[in-house]
Amino acid sequence: VLFAFQIYCDFASYCTIAKGCAEVMGFRLMTNFDTPYFSKNVPEFWRRWHISLSTWFKDYVYIPLGGNRKRVYFNLAVTWFLTGLWHGASWNFILWGCYFGLLIMIEKLFLRKVFEKIPKLFSHVYALFIVIIGWALFYFTDMTQLTACLKAMFGMAEIPLIDEISRSALLNNVYLIIIAVVFSIPVYKLVTERTDRLGRRSHGAYVMFKVCQTAVTVVLLAVSSVMLVGQTYNPFLYFRF
Repeated sequence: VLFAFQIYCDFASYCTIAKGCAEVMGFRLMTNFDTPYFSKNVPEFWRRWHISLSTWFKDYVYIPLGGNRKRVYFNLAVTWFLTGLWHGASWNFILWGCYFGLLIMIEKLFLRKVFEKIPKLFSHVYALFIVIIGWALFYFTDMTQLTACLKAMFGMAEIPLIDEISRSALLNNVYLIIIAVVFSIPVYKLVTERTDRLGRRSHGAYVMFKVCQTAVTVVLLAVSSVMLVGQTYNPFLYFRF
């Protein structure tokens, strides 16, 4: 669960930084993340996560193979196999790509109809569960470690749910976890939309909000910089991709 936050905050954040730097120079890049953890199924997750990569594979692999017109499941299998391979020539990435490809096929076959009949909360929990298992496949390049992790996740290993080390780590970083949760939900998006509506009614209030927004951004930048300087090695997780 924590790795799911880590990889999202890492990857979405520096994509946003790149987008902001490009806008300073007059270029408008596409949005690459759209609150993916609010997805209610696997295809929706991939429409919201790493949108540029998903779009590229759709336009240059899936559609040229025939898309939804013919051999749909074959096209999906090839596309997701290549998506896994794109991340690296390692079995865990290929397994990760095939895992998501298979689940999307299953949803196309019958699960989508089931989701339409049940409350959205259940499909949302399902999507989060599937994605978190997927992150375990993505994280471990060593198959032995992957197997051990999955066993522990499903209670098949003699490992306690929590111990003193993990409890201490959680308590020491609880503020970071709260921040991660807040920025993983569409709070900023909703506030911005409501502020834009407010701007049409009250110019003074709109200006005041923008001033506060800028101040908060500067403070967050300063705090982040201090935290980075305090640590010797802070690579981006997605840098190798």
